[in-house]
Amino acid sequence: MTFFPDTKTFVEIGGIGITWYAVLILLGALIAYYLTIRNFKKRGYKLELVDDLFYGGLISGVVGARLWYVLFSDFSAYLANPIRILDFREGGLAIHGGLFAGVLYAVIYLHRKRYTFMRHADEAIYNILIAQGIGRWGNFMNQEAYGGVVDASFYNNWPDFIANNMFINGEYRQPTFLFESILNITGWFLIHFVLRRTRKLKEGDLAWAYLMWYGVVRFFIEGLRTDSLLLGDLRIAQLVSIAMVLVGLAGFMGLFRKIFKAKKPVLIFDFDGTVADTVPIIIAVFKEIYADYEMSFSDEELYSMVGPTLEETFTKYLPDENLDDMVARYRARNRELHPAMIKTMPNAKEVLTNLKDKGYRLAVASNKKTDMIEFGLELLGMSDLFELFVGSDMVQNGKPNIEMIELVTDQLKVKKDNVVYMGDTSIDIETGKAYNAYTIGYHPSADKAEELQTYHPNAVITDWEELTNILEQERLWIYNTKY
Repeated sequence: MTFFPDTKTFVEIGGIGITWYAVLILLGALIAYYLTIRNFKKRGYKLELVDDLFYGGLISGVVGARLWYVLFSDFSAYLANPIRILDFREGGLAIHGGLFAGVLYAVIYLHRKRYTFMRHADEAIYNILIAQGIGRWGNFMNQEAYGGVVDASFYNNWPDFIANNMFINGEYRQPTFLFESILNITGWFLIHFVLRRTRKLKEGDLAWAYLMWYGVVRFFIEGLRTDSLLLGDLRIAQLVSIAMVLVGLAGFMGLFRKIFKAKKPVLIFDFDGTVADTVPIIIAVFKEIYADYEMSFSDEELYSMVGPTLEETFTKYLPDENLDDMVARYRARNRELHPAMIKTMPNAKEVLTNLKDKGYRLAVASNKKTDMIEFGLELLGMSDLFELFVGSDMVQNGKPNIEMIELVTDQLKVKKDNVVYMGDTSIDIETGKAYNAYTIGYHPSADKAEELQTYHPNAVITDWEELTNILEQERLWIYNTKY
């Protein structure tokens, strides 16, 4: 094993060399990967998406970058000797081809996984500036991506290793690799530490900012280079850069948002105490059962039994009794009381009807059994408002496990990062937060609503009418909405 056998090679093992070019490209990609993981964690996105996007994007990006270079450099020479296309050690990767191929992979992948591309692009794509900034040093080691001839005095007071490597074919060349490297890294700092922290960002703004910044930088740097890929007499990189700036500017100014309207989030609701006023029924049944065991509870304790599954509640308070018998007794009595006691929560039916008319897709996810959800909604005349009811019998794990929300998004085939979940207990808030849904706590009592606020949902409301106001705002419909 020999390190640095020449200026282009990092290490040589058994006659096989690993070039500086490959090492620096990979280093830049890994740093961008790390930065993207940090962003995904803050946003609450699934980290396995980063791995899939990174490896798939890296492979497709390298292939795209190579094919772009081959297509627009000396294509006939590569056709005459096609095996050269696979010789990455000679250099020859065009970043625009890599970007197009990587973005195409990400669009297809995220669409198939039912995630919103632009939301994830905001967290990942500007980190490419770091990868590009470091990767340009690979061009330096390969003695490529350089500018015009300069006098030796240009490099007075420069580090010797830069001056020496910019002495190419008997002449000193402008270090355009360095100019672009510095500008790329500067762009990352500006987007990450300045733009990202502004309060009025819209979905896609960070991705559009990347296109504008890199487009401008590359356009001017390309004008200094002497090894540009050409289409006739036109520099391809400058043409693409102009397109990037125009697309980025149009996106940042909101043109695409006007043309392509944002999809409405799917709205998922708890049932007891949220859609239907069944809490008095639940408490009445618990009181009857516990009275037989000479057990009494405060109103606060009884209310805490609303939300958990019956199995959890009876296991906690009557551990010595037959669980199946207790659950069956509760359900039979609960069903008997429904026709006389069930009511809608104030304004719930009117608001839900209005939302359905506006095109929102509605579902219920409750720790109640599915047949009881349907029975209650039929009594209230609200069954036709919801596309799906998910009860505890349809999943392995009830709330606060996220299985119910996952089932709703899978059944309705909606975007997994465009969900609003609303409920009236701490368990509901835990569920919404765990899924990374935009989470709303609801209770008509001001005291109970204030208590829900301590669990830190995105919003707390005391009237269903407030939900309409929330939905009219333009925002990310996930829990971690802040940049």
